[in-house]
This record gives sequence, C-alpha cells and structure tokens, in this order.
Amino acid sequence: SGYATHGEYAVITTGADDVFRVYLVRTAELPRCIFETPEYLKLQGLSPDGAFILMQSGHALDALHPAQLVLDLQGFKIREITGYDGVIGCWSGVWSPISGDHQIVVHFEHTGYAKPAIWCPISNELQIIDCPLSGEVWATWDRTGKSLLLTRHQQGRSDLHRWYLEDSRMELLQPLDGTIFSSETNSDDRVTGIWSGSGSYAQAFLDSTRLPVPDFKPSRPLAPWEYREIVGVPCFLARPSGQSRPYAKTVIEVYGGFGFHHVDCYNAKIQSLVDHGFLVVLVNTRGCNGFGRAWRDATLADIGHTELKDVARVREVLVNAGEMVDDCSIISGDSWGGYMALLAMGTQPSLWRAALAGVPVGDFEKAYSEATPLIRAFNRVQFGGTPQTHPSAYHRASPLAYVDAITAPVMMLVGKHDCLCPPGQNRRYQCALK
Repeated sequence: SGYATHGEYAVITTGADDVFRVYLVRTAELPRCIFETPEYLKLQGLSPDGAFILMQSGHALDALHPAQLVLDLQGFKIREITGYDGVIGCWSGVWSPISGDHQIVVHFEHTGYAKPAIWCPISNELQIIDCPLSGEVWATWDRTGKSLLLTRHQQGRSDLHRWYLEDSRMELLQPLDGTIFSSETNSDDRVTGIWSGSGSYAQAFLDSTRLPVPDFKPSRPLAPWEYREIVGVPCFLARPSGQSRPYAKTVIEVYGGFGFHHVDCYNAKIQSLVDHGFLVVLVNTRGCNGFGRAWRDATLADIGHTELKDVARVREVLVNAGEMVDDCSIISGDSWGGYMALLAMGTQPSLWRAALAGVPVGDFEKAYSEATPLIRAFNRVQFGGTPQTHPSAYHRASPLAYVDAITAPVMMLVGKHDCLCPPGQNRRYQCALK
C-alpha cells in the first residue's frame, strides 16, 4: 500500500483479492500495472532521482519477516534483500537523500535485535553499521547523506545518536529518559525532533537541548512511571499519589500489536486513570516489538494465549507482593490489546472484574473475511494459513470461542469504518455475548 510522486508521474501500490499490484501513473495517461505478486507490498519510496522504486515485501509469503525489494519503472526486479547472516528479515528501507546515490538504510536482526546497515541494490554492496548500542537500533538519513540518526529502543525508552559515516564517530543527542517520537535535520544541519516522558508533556528538541514551551501551563503534575521487569516481563507501573498499598483498584493495560510496545511517554489515558486512583500496570508481553526478535516471535507458538500467560504471571506477583488487591482488577487495551482483553475475559474469568476493549478482534475467522489484504497476509503467517486451511488455529485464538465463560462486564469501542479491526466480526461477538 502507499504512493509516491516524482515530477509528472506517481507510483501507487494496491491490494485486492490477496494480490498486490504496483501501478505507474503518468500525467494524462491511464494507470499501468508494472508488477504484481501474492506477497504483501508496502511502498517505501522512490529514489531521489525517480529511477527506482523501493518496496517492503512479504518474502516467501512471510509478512512478519519481510524483505526489501527494488524495481525500476518498468517493473523489472533490480534486487531483493531478504536478511543477513542466515537470519530472515529485512525492515524499514529508506533511500539516501542524495540524487544518484542509490544507497538504502535497511535493518537486520542477525544479533537478535534490529540493527542498521547500508545497502546498494545496484552493486549489492552491504555495509553493517557497527555501532556499540545495545537494544533495537533504527536509523534514518540526515539531509546531507553524510550521517545517520540512530534511535535506540531499550526497556521501553529510547535515546538518539548521530552516526558520522566518514569516520564512524557517534554523538549522543538525547538521553535514555523517555521516548523519541521523531527526528530529522534542518537546513542548518541541526537535529530537531519531538521527545516525551511519562512525567513530562511532549517537548521539541534541537540537538541536545529540549526547548521550553513558555505559554504552556500544565493543569496538574504528572505521575512518572516506574520501569520494572516482573517474572522477566517488561512493565511500567503508574501509581496514584496519596494511597497506600495494596492499591484498591488496578488497570492492567496490554500492548497494541506486533509493531508496538508500551513506551515511557505522556499518555492522557493512563494519567486520567491514575488521577482517579487506579494503579496502572502497562505490560509488554511476549509478542510485542522493542525487546528483540525472540520476544516478539514467541507468541507465534500460541497466538493470544502466550501473551495472557505473561499477564497472569505479572498479576499474580503483584497480588502476592501486596501491591494490588486480588479481586478488583480490570484488563484494558486497544487494537491487539483490545483483542487480548476480550480473550482474557473468556479464558481467565476469575481474574478480572471488567474489560475495556478498544477496537478489538472478537472473531478471527470473520475478521479475516472482512480485513484488508495486508492484514490477511499477517494472519496467514500467524495461524499458518487461512481459516479454511487451519480452522482450529483461528478458533483457539478467537475470543468468540470462550464467550460463554464470561461473568463480568465488557465495554467495547468499535470503529464503524475500521478496516484493520472491522466492525462486523465485533458485532458477531457482541451478539454472542448478549
């Protein structure tokens, strides 16, 4: 999916009937399909000179471990890179900003964590960026093409470095005390971006300086989060002030999908719950990103149930440690987190007093028939095939299969035109719940 323009033409990628196509559209001409494949495609961009197209592709029908694919404007495949050092997967390609320099920043997981490299699809030369940072490291170019901006993710926080390609020198710009949401270089070759932490509202920064917002007057102080690994599961705890332990009310917030994890940042939802006296525990279970390949892919062995095992273990430790009351906890989440909230209510009914499920999936079989081609491509990897070829896998993962066990209230927030978590399957779940 996606589009990009250059001069008098554009490139558009589409998906329909589980076939992905690339179209070249020139001014005053009809669109022309130049490439099609059953593997999912995501347009990454045109090279600055407009000669080549970069796509992220579900290589070998594996949408969770993609490849980077380069085409010319006739749809001819120039080169594809699928991984490094025997480890399948190549993510997030970005062209060099210099016209005629056909180098691309890509990311591999050969160390177990995302690390950047520079690849030239024309010559097939590959340069691994040997930076000394632990955790996941994601890179983008500065506007001169002479350095990379490195955002490192570790323990739910991120910092920012600048890596100079000429001499492999690295400069720290922003420390590991919150989350970097964006960064780029301006016309003066200074690095600008947005940072936020749980105890602070969002701030712009310039190189290493965070800029004040003089006209902004916060209504109240914020509750900073505590990072803790509980039985090996990365968590953040946001505590209400003026209350003693065990906390009488707890919300356990689960993460929102394979490409997401809870990060240390300003979050209005969490702050409002804390303001109302809730202990909020943000749980980064197996299946989320940000903590390495093995942690993310562990959920594929038992979709949904793997994550809820982690949630139940974290909850048990907090109850036994006297930090939360056993019989007054709510599970909450959005998207994939909403799905897990519904699944928990049916598979762990004794643990939860209520569920808050935002844009969830209640029935994977029905959702597959309604979803976009990209989501279906992901589902086929998650469950080993389609609902027709692997019905038991879809059934076991679906909250609908356990709806009869639910004994507590469930609140669902559903998007009327949501194509990622479509409404029809949630209506089916709602009818079964009634």
